[in-house]
Amino acid sequence: MNSGFRVSLTGRMRAPNQWGPGKSTGCTVSSSFIVILVDGVGIAPEGPVEPMRSNSRFFKSVLPGAPSPIPFEGVGVPTRAHLNVPGLPQSATGHVSILTGTNAAKVLGRHVPGFPTPSLKKLLARWNLFSGAKALGLKVLYANAFIPLHPAIVKRRLRGAMALAAEMAGQCLLDVRDIEGERALHHEFTNSELIKRGEKLPLWTPRQAGRILATISRDFHLVLYEYSLTDLAGHMQDVREAAAQLQRVEEFIEGVLEGLDPSLSHLLVCSDHGNLEDLSVKTHTRNPVPTLIWGPKVKEMAASIEGIEDIAPAVMAVLEEEAPPEANPQIGREIP
Repeated sequence: MNSGFRVSLTGRMRAPNQWGPGKSTGCTVSSSFIVILVDGVGIAPEGPVEPMRSNSRFFKSVLPGAPSPIPFEGVGVPTRAHLNVPGLPQSATGHVSILTGTNAAKVLGRHVPGFPTPSLKKLLARWNLFSGAKALGLKVLYANAFIPLHPAIVKRRLRGAMALAAEMAGQCLLDVRDIEGERALHHEFTNSELIKRGEKLPLWTPRQAGRILATISRDFHLVLYEYSLTDLAGHMQDVREAAAQLQRVEEFIEGVLEGLDPSLSHLLVCSDHGNLEDLSVKTHTRNPVPTLIWGPKVKEMAASIEGIEDIAPAVMAVLEEEAPPEANPQIGREIP
């Protein structure tokens, strides 16, 4: 463990032997890039007392207007999430915009909630972060275990944008066996939800789960993980639950940072729309969202991100430097 970041503190399932024994594929890369999408976290205007500033270490440092320093030599960037389209931003168009570098809401002329529509699926199929990185010869992973718990999701074979993008790039979605082998995380990363449902899994602290994600990343150039319980807390308008979710996410982030080498690897935490920062309403907001960045290219990335549609190009610019010499760098830049 490097001390630079240390703090005091699915449809197509993979074949049983795809990963082999143990917790690692045994093929460590020289550097990795982790992208964590935390759903429904925005930046409130200065002044109001809300969960983001009263219960936060990282997010509270990001204010509207301009990038600002955040703990452990990172940079927080206030990021436009409404995509310059009227109405409240929503998850489907927000996630697709983050993953493709395309303003999905502008393409469709509206914001789309929930799961991707056929039109959004076409955008993902055309190009996404997973397929772009793979085209450069890089190893990629969607680190969420796909364990649908709602009957409607199972019956209709629904997939979120990130799971769809990973499948389109050829990944077999991970499952509970990968959680057991510390090769994946559940969307509720402590496993408490699955344990209540009878799964024999270890109960992890958020920090332990973050360290596991950092360890997983050592075998891949790009790892993406998503967390949605923050958005649910915002819809609940429950101050206590909102504060608890922020604390869990930030402890998780600290765990990831503990396991990364800051001279080589990057961590980017982003969101798709506001919600949790304003508990006076049940809906999403048009507030900017925080993009938190750590790593050797932090300043360059921070300068290149204004909207959530800028995240994929910023990530690819870093990944292109990791591409094998024989890869065509233009492939990774074909962002519609």
